[in-house]
Amino acid sequence: MKALGNLFLLIAFLTVCGCIASGCWGGSSSTRVLQDKFAFPNSDLTPLGHVSAEVSHTTFLVPPDLNKEAYDELSQEALKQKGGDTLTDSVVTSDTTCVLLICSATFKVDGTAVKVVQLGRQELH
Repeated sequence: MKALGNLFLLIAFLTVCGCIASGCWGGSSSTRVLQDKFAFPNSDLTPLGHVSAEVSHTTFLVPPDLNKEAYDELSQEALKQKGGDTLTDSVVTSDTTCVLLICSATFKVDGTAVKVVQLGRQELH
């Protein structure tokens, strides 16, 4: 009976070790940002071109999260490339990987940088 109990404990221990050693792959996701900042109606915007920025974070036990402050910093980094005022048609991509108890996430923003030329004065045709 004692041998059966020891065998059960060994199997449980090996199962837990196998789960920890295998790690977990969080995968990736993309989110379309509907509106980065408010673009005033009837304003004159000049597209400056495609921009992107990427940042990686590593944490212990809990996967990193992209909060508003981190997103603002990431989008500002992208806007510096072309000197734009805001992003349009932007997409945020995240890749998360957890191995053992260490989690790493890479966040990337892609979009079109635009410069606000004049607010509310665009001629309507």
